[in-house]
Amino acid sequence: MLRITVVSQTKEEVALKIEGRVSGADVELLEQEGSRYLRDAGRLVLDLAGVRFIDEAGIALLQRWSKNYLVLRSGSPFVRALLAAHVSTTVVYLTSSDFLAGGLRKDLS
Repeated sequence: MLRITVVSQTKEEVALKIEGRVSGADVELLEQEGSRYLRDAGRLVLDLAGVRFIDEAGIALLQRWSKNYLVLRSGSPFVRALLAAHVSTTVVYLTSSDFLAGGLRKDLS
């Protein structure tokens, strides 16, 4: 089961907290919700701290979104390793301290 919570929303950016498994039918749910917010804002921030697993369809979705401006925040070492191996480096990864400081790092490590 996947839980999606809007953390903040402005004209420029929408931040979503994602919890659970990004797999199966829940990938479609994330795509619908995330795509809707991407149309309204220039940037989509996904807080992945609560994500336990991402399947191939979920990785493919993040790859498609990485062509736009996608920001990934937090994430377990397992999820970060999956993303580092499969998602384009155009994705910006924020640690919690970067997020609080408002800074951006251009790496996934």
